[in-house]
Amino acid sequence: MFLQVWDKVKNIKNMGFAKGIKNIFHKKQRKSLGLFVHEDRLAVSLVEMDENGEVDLKLLGSHEIPAGEADWLVKTVSYILAQHGEDIAVFAGTMDGAVIEKSFPQLKPKELKKACQLEVESWQLEGKYKFQYHNTGAAVKIGVLTEGQYQQLLDYWQDVPVQGFVQIGAEEAREIDRIDEDIEYEEKAPCFEEKIALCIAQYGLFRKCIYHPVIPDFLVKWNWWRCSVAVVCVDLLLAASVMGMLGMEAHAMDKELAGEQHQLQLLQDVNIAQRELSDTIAIVERKESKMGNVANQEQRKLGSIMPSLSEAMNNGVWLTGFSVDRDRNVVLQGKALDNSSLTRMINIINKDNPVFGRTELSLNADMDRDGTISFRVHGRL
Repeated sequence: MFLQVWDKVKNIKNMGFAKGIKNIFHKKQRKSLGLFVHEDRLAVSLVEMDENGEVDLKLLGSHEIPAGEADWLVKTVSYILAQHGEDIAVFAGTMDGAVIEKSFPQLKPKELKKACQLEVESWQLEGKYKFQYHNTGAAVKIGVLTEGQYQQLLDYWQDVPVQGFVQIGAEEAREIDRIDEDIEYEEKAPCFEEKIALCIAQYGLFRKCIYHPVIPDFLVKWNWWRCSVAVVCVDLLLAASVMGMLGMEAHAMDKELAGEQHQLQLLQDVNIAQRELSDTIAIVERKESKMGNVANQEQRKLGSIMPSLSEAMNNGVWLTGFSVDRDRNVVLQGKALDNSSLTRMINIINKDNPVFGRTELSLNADMDRDGTISFRVHGRL
């Protein structure tokens, strides 16, 4: 199957694109079964066309239709189809209706179709009718089945899977009957009904006849399996293309999203850094505020000591040194006239500023030669 399709694909170049595609997907009818009923006798003919276009006769015969067996026709046709495989087109022949041959020289196909329509209308047949024509040069065969005749055929063959009806005129039937009159057959020569069935099978195979379809031709002329495979392949190709495009768009969107996420992360990092800087500045400001408060408190304490020291110096005590270190340790150095003057000095200082009262007093005092006392007092602010 694959090699056959591949050969058809390679022939596209030689046949042209449109014809080449049609050759791949167009279904060439290989088997055709012709059925003809005449005077309660069923004639059947099965022909098969090989790859080279040669037609081979597979079955030819006729049978009396038993009376009273309503389903005999259906069973017989079903048996033939079962014996000779699937994919067989079935055509039933009829000699009903009217068939004429006309000549319409120098007409284009559309004009020819209109001329046939006017010809049929001139017959003034009642009811609806169907017609087809076969153009052999300027000669055209026109066949007409009234709506009633067509409906009778549908009713008679309703249980048989016929693809269409082949209409044969009386003159054409006489010509078919005279075919091979002088040929000597090895077996019994075919009867009139069998010759008609053989022509119906061949006509149906090539559509060179007046043909009234029951099933639309487009449903049987195309290889739907190949068409389905082609549709699936095209769908897969389109799906792959769409998925590829979506994948490319998704990749581009991912890159764009990654860039935006990176920018967002940078902004978040900047915001975090700004918050941390603001927190650090606030901490530093609070520390500076606290340090300023402490310094102000120390200055206030130290400033409050100075008036007390000035007052104490006027009572027999004078300072020779005064210092305050980083740990707020205060050292007073000086001389006093006597111990009572020294004690009075400390009391004066602690009266408003209890500098030494909250810490253990460290006093170093020495008696000088002149009777004064050199002292060194340690305290803490």
